Amino acid sequence: MKRMLAIGLALSMLFAACGGDDDGAADDCDGLVDQGIDLFQEVLDAMGDFSFEDLATLGEDEVPEPIQRLEARSEQLEADADRLGCTDAELQAGFAARVDDLEANGAFAEIILDGIKSEIESGTFFEE
Repeated sequence: MKRMLAIGLALSMLFAACGGDDDGAADDCDGLVDQGIDLFQEVLDAMGDFSFEDLATLGEDEVPEPIQRLEARSEQLEADADRLGCTDAELQAGFAARVDDLEANGAFAEIILDGIKSEIESGTFFEE
C-alpha cells in the first residue's frame, strides 16, 4: 500500500507536459498544460492495465515503466515552463480547468487520478 501511495504522490507532485513544436517544446503555457494533460492521460491509460497484484510483484525500489517515463521527463518539463515564463499560478489554473478531461480505467489508474485531482483542486499541485 505504501508503494502505491508513493507512486500516486509522485505523479501528483510532478507537473507533466511534452513538446508542442518541431523541437519538442511547447509554444506557450496553455500548450504546456494541454500537453501535460495528454501525458497524464497516457500514463493513466497505461496504468489502467495494472492490477494491485501486478504492483505487488514489483520489487521494493521498482516503479512501473509509464511512471518512470513521466519522472524522466520532469527536468525538461520544468525547463520548458521556465523558458516560457509560466508561473505556478498560470499552470495551476490551466490544469484545474482541464483536470476533468482526464479519464481512468482500472482501480490503480483511478487512485492516481484521484491524487492528481486532489492536488490540483487543493491548489498544492506545484508546491514542493
